[in-house]
Amino acid sequence: ITLSLNGNHQCEALFIPAWAESAAVEPSGHSWSAPSHSHAAREEPAAAAANNKKDAKNVAIRPATSAIAASTAAASAAPPSSIVSLGDYDTPEILPRVAIIGAGYLGTRIAADLLMLGSEVSVYDQTLSVTKDRGQVTLNKKIFEVVLDCEKSNLLSLSGMCPPAESGTIPWKPWPEVAPRQARSCRSVEEACKDADIVIEAVPDKVELKSDIFARALISASPHVILATNTLSIPLGKLQKGVRDQLGVLGLRTQEPRVVGLRFLAPVVFVPLVEVTLTPPQMVGRDRTDLLNILHAWCKAAFQCDVQGAVADSANAKGLALDIRAMKRNYMRIRLDTATAGRRQSAEAKLRKARRLGPQALAALKPEEVFGFSEQVCVVCLQEDSPPTVKSAICGHLALCQDCADLLKKQTRPSCPICRSRFVAEQSWCSI
Repeated sequence: ITLSLNGNHQCEALFIPAWAESAAVEPSGHSWSAPSHSHAAREEPAAAAANNKKDAKNVAIRPATSAIAASTAAASAAPPSSIVSLGDYDTPEILPRVAIIGAGYLGTRIAADLLMLGSEVSVYDQTLSVTKDRGQVTLNKKIFEVVLDCEKSNLLSLSGMCPPAESGTIPWKPWPEVAPRQARSCRSVEEACKDADIVIEAVPDKVELKSDIFARALISASPHVILATNTLSIPLGKLQKGVRDQLGVLGLRTQEPRVVGLRFLAPVVFVPLVEVTLTPPQMVGRDRTDLLNILHAWCKAAFQCDVQGAVADSANAKGLALDIRAMKRNYMRIRLDTATAGRRQSAEAKLRKARRLGPQALAALKPEEVFGFSEQVCVVCLQEDSPPTVKSAICGHLALCQDCADLLKKQTRPSCPICRSRFVAEQSWCSI
């Protein structure tokens, strides 16, 4: 669907997993699958493998040609303006390996959030790489500060996580029964990106800098790694060309670099929403499918937003005979005000706790427990035969019937009638 933010600007929801946003669906499990063209298999952590020994369906080595990888073919064929749920599968949990380049405000928060979600995270930052041991201690302290902020906001308690040690210099055990976790500090881009499934850069907006980072990442990352940029000013086509040129300088030959736009919405931790920028070829190819598959593993909802003409520039350069009218719109970025961000963080923390406890706990959650609101009739028309069926994707409130939601979307700046945050209608297109 197309999500109308105001009369002149549009935003598209690419992927909102229903079970990640609502407690009304009982999932059987959610796992990321390595693309069929990526490295063939991956071993689970020893502890997880030990727990799965008794279950014949849960094996220590997971083939790349799994049910999830096969099922995403249908998702890639869906209209770009659709919300696509990739479904839930009874398979071992394997999360993507992540390399983060840059450990400033944004990079540290991305590392902290993905570490909480269970991904293996490696980080390179020039200021941390001078002395390896000291760099690890410094990185642990930076992430500790982020996690401590979550503790002060009661998010760790709501999610059932344990607070980190007071010093913040040692690995953190979010739950008593799990192994300690820490983001690994690396001394080079190549070291951080070794076998990574996705590389996320959080560095200044300079084409030369980003191109050099991605080219060096391709030396050691998985063969079909996703290269995610947070740029707000560089067209994807220009950045892709920069990476190709830099690969030539390094004397490397590789396939087309898979550069996508990926922006985590502030304050990042416990925020289930991200912005995605994809060119028209990517929207109908494997890049979209594989990126959404990774976001699916993290329970993130993705919104398609154009950045500095990235969509139009690519279309004109390639001369594509595609109907990309929707993608050429001037997509307005999604922004969360402080109050809305706080509500979504609290809701996400409760959902993460329920997901960890299992399907029954997730199904038992009620809307008022998650989003602080529940109503039996539409809050606008108050008609007894008009139950609320349309939920705002940003704040999570389910308060409007379809007719009232359609009227609201025609306003210049539609807002949720409950909390007054920007209204963006959530509607599932299909469930695979």
